[in-house]
Amino acid sequence: MVWRVGAADRAKWIALCAAGEVMGLALGAMWYRSIEQAFGAPEDLVQRIPVVFFLALAGLLEGAVLGSMQAFALRRMYPRLPIGLWINMTVVIAVTGWGIGALYDAAAGPLLAQSAPNLIQEGLIAAAFGAVVGAAYGWGQALAFGRAAHNAKAWIGASVIAWTLALPVIVLAARALPEGVAPLQAALSALAAGLGAGLIVGVVTSFAFQGMPPREPERSAA
Repeated sequence: MVWRVGAADRAKWIALCAAGEVMGLALGAMWYRSIEQAFGAPEDLVQRIPVVFFLALAGLLEGAVLGSMQAFALRRMYPRLPIGLWINMTVVIAVTGWGIGALYDAAAGPLLAQSAPNLIQEGLIAAAFGAVVGAAYGWGQALAFGRAAHNAKAWIGASVIAWTLALPVIVLAARALPEGVAPLQAALSALAAGLGAGLIVGVVTSFAFQGMPPREPERSAA
């Protein structure tokens, strides 16, 4: 039997990726900005390290919402998908990504302020980090996919491409915000960035499904 991805399933995946990133990124951005306001944003890396833990928890919000939405979209196509593992891996990668981003801002922020990189340079840096994030998401989520689909490794390549394109949308939107922006304003800005990034991730990764037929449901012994 030839595996074909239905248009409705593909559309559902894209829509829920977009919705998950819109809500998750908005919540994460609001939390991140609230922590910066509460603890300040020390430029010294050593002083910032204790704050990074709390900043990284923004990824807990984004990862939980995005991972849950994605798992809901996948469960009809891939009945054997371990939903808990999918969500947990998405959360772990998101928390790690936000934490690394916070450390990067502390370490490279002063240098970037002096050199004043343009939008193209900022976008290229974000795309490079997006490729790393995509590889991490792809690897972690492929562990879950391995129990539900054949050729799960195809998910890694699709995720790399998707996040290489999506992360610059998020980073450039964040960089456009003025200094001292309120948490609510940061969240509102993240809505648009999340929509763009979520659509990119949803559309690009949806092409991987065709090469990842589902595994047959386990049959109980007679």
